[in-house]
Amino acid sequence: TLFELGVVTNGGGDCKSGSRTAQVSRLIESYAWSAARALLREMTTAREQPKLGALQRWVREVDAAGGSDPAALQLLDAIIRCCCCSNDSSSNNNGAVYDDNDDDEYDQVEFREEVGGVLRRAPEFCVKARSAEEYAVGREEDGVRIVAEDVRAQYDQKFSVCGFERAEERRPPNRFDLSIFTSSPNTIILDENNNKQQQQHAVLRNRVNVPFVDGAFVVRGVFSGVECAQLITAAECAGYSADEPLNAPRGDSVPAHACVWLVDEPLNDALFLRIQHTLPTINNSNASGINRRWRFYRYTPGRYYRPHIDGAWPPSGLTNVANNDRSAQSAAASAPAAAFGSNSIASAAGGGAYCYDVSGGKEMSRLTLLLYLCEDFEGGWTTFFVPSRAAEGVLDAFPVAPRAGCALVFPHGIVNDALLH
Repeated sequence: TLFELGVVTNGGGDCKSGSRTAQVSRLIESYAWSAARALLREMTTAREQPKLGALQRWVREVDAAGGSDPAALQLLDAIIRCCCCSNDSSSNNNGAVYDDNDDDEYDQVEFREEVGGVLRRAPEFCVKARSAEEYAVGREEDGVRIVAEDVRAQYDQKFSVCGFERAEERRPPNRFDLSIFTSSPNTIILDENNNKQQQQHAVLRNRVNVPFVDGAFVVRGVFSGVECAQLITAAECAGYSADEPLNAPRGDSVPAHACVWLVDEPLNDALFLRIQHTLPTINNSNASGINRRWRFYRYTPGRYYRPHIDGAWPPSGLTNVANNDRSAQSAAASAPAAAFGSNSIASAAGGGAYCYDVSGGKEMSRLTLLLYLCEDFEGGWTTFFVPSRAAEGVLDAFPVAPRAGCALVFPHGIVNDALLH
């Protein structure tokens, strides 16, 4: 079980229909991928970047789920090289961005070639959390944790539905409707010792950069084993629902189920306090908070998420005016992360109606915050795909191993920082 925090793209669509961006879109849609690659190469040479919305759409349409189609992987390589080619970037003439100072270290990576050499996979990057103890969370049947009835009854009293999104109104449109839950304070009892531990340790002891993935890092020991177990149990009791984007091909390349939980402010603030000192400054702006809209994912064996690029979203919350008219409530986003802006997230004291953007357009997220709640399974890596330094048309894959209580943080929201994962 894991959950992903806050994140609406400010990237528009294609430029005028005759632009190279629009031409690439048409070529990808018609499966003329060789021609699309050639045009992307021209854009890279000319340092002509697509907008974020176009970039995300291209990656979705290529749909390289499973990573076994060489043509799809080569096209993704061309797309990512193009998004790294701005005039103010440190990209080379092939669009790949990297630090020349770590060439020797990069050359020492023992890549395993796959898909005819089009994909090179590095050994998994693993950070051991300080609290390695796992706590039992009921029995498991077919990948679903079964919670005892007395425990479920306790949590049921603490949850309520605060929002509802019809399938076609979700962002992006989905095949299933969504209920959004909220909780009362102290639904999760935090381990105060772990809280103090986070404040006392220096940044370098908590934060570990993911090698060769620009801007990505792991924060160790964000949640204790007890806290992870509580979060898993609470989400199970709130309830999971099917989550399958409308434009996603049917099959295994979707999350099995998701629970969207607008957590109470004390829990959200406590998490922010624990990681705030590890977060970077972006455009001279510090992180102002975390989106309260947490998304929990529960995968069944054999499921995986196709490679994609995250967008940016505003902070969600509750208004102080109760409103049962669902049509008056804003449609919600689909991912969470740290929000940047001039104002902090509005108070939800006293409850109220679900609001998609409580900042009134003043804040947008710039970081994805992915937290792992368990590790009692095989696989489940979060894998970053970056253009290889070895050759054009080759992607290097850097998998990050999930470790309970750890957080994986990486940038999103602008083209230059786009990380394919």
